[in-house]
Amino acid sequence: MINKMKTAFCVAFCTVMSVSAVQFSVDNVSLKTIVVPADAPYTVKFAAAELKDFIAKCNGAELEIAESANGTQGNIFLGADEELLKDVPPQGFRIVDKDGNLYISGHDSPDGVIVGLRNPWRYNEVYSDALKLGAFGACGTLHGVYYFLQKFGGVRFFWPGETGTVIPEKHDIVLTNVSEMQFPKFHYRHPWFCNFDQAPDEVLWYKRLGFGGDAPVQIIDYFMYITSQLKDSHPEFFALVDGERDFDAKCAIRGGGHLCFNAPGVKEAVARLIIDFFKAHPEQNSFPLTPGDGLKRC
Repeated sequence: MINKMKTAFCVAFCTVMSVSAVQFSVDNVSLKTIVVPADAPYTVKFAAAELKDFIAKCNGAELEIAESANGTQGNIFLGADEELLKDVPPQGFRIVDKDGNLYISGHDSPDGVIVGLRNPWRYNEVYSDALKLGAFGACGTLHGVYYFLQKFGGVRFFWPGETGTVIPEKHDIVLTNVSEMQFPKFHYRHPWFCNFDQAPDEVLWYKRLGFGGDAPVQIIDYFMYITSQLKDSHPEFFALVDGERDFDAKCAIRGGGHLCFNAPGVKEAVARLIIDFFKAHPEQNSFPLTPGDGLKRC
C-alpha cells in the first residue's frame, strides 16, 4: 500500500513538474540560440557569453552560441542591425521581438584600445588585458544585454564581485511584444574608481552599470605634450624667464617648460599639432588645450 502511494505521488509530482517547467520564450517560441556574426566586435561576443551565463543561472535555459541562426525561430540576434538602429542615438540600443526571434542591437565600436594621454585615462587605468574590455568605445549591444537581464531576468548588480550580484531563483522569462529603445543621457560617464588592469570585478561592474563613453574627455593640463613636440624645432616659442627660454619648471611647476602665447607662429604650430593628433587618433573626440599647474607669465 505504501509503495503504491509512493508511486502515485511520484507520477503526480513528476507530471506537475513537467507541466510547470521554467520557460524562456518569445511569442510562445522557446529561445535556444544566441546568434553572433563571426566578424562582430569583441564586446558583442562578450555580451553573448554574459547572456548565456546569466540566463542559465536565473532561468535554467542552456543556450547555444552560434555564428548563424539555427532555424527560422527561437534565436536571439546580437549586434548591429542598421534597420533597428536607424533612429537610435549614439551608444544606445534597441530590443525587439519579431517572428519568434529576439533582437538586441546596439551601436558598437570596432575592436581597438582607446586611451588618453595621461591619468586618469592611461592604458592601465582604462583597459583590462585580462578581460579585453576598456572604458571607452560604444558597446550598445553589451549594455542592451545587461539592461535585458535586469528588466526581464531580475538580475541586479549592486556592487562589484559575486556578493554584489543578485540572481533570483529560476523563473519564467516569457516575452511578448517587446519594444525597448535606450541610450545614455550623458555621452561621457567615466568615474575613476579603479585601474582596469588591476581590478577585473570592478571592470565588469563598470560595464554592467553602463559607464563609459565614446572616447576620453581629457581636461587635465596637457601643455607638456605640446612643449615636448616643439622644444627642439621651435625653442623661440618658449617663455622667457630672466632673459632665457624656460624648458623646465620656472614657468610651470610640473616642468616641461611653457609657451610664450604671443610669439610669432606659436598659435599656428599648436593648431597643426592638434590637427595631426586627430589624424593619428580618429577615435578621439577632444584635445585638452589647458595650461600646466603653477603657470607663470612669460
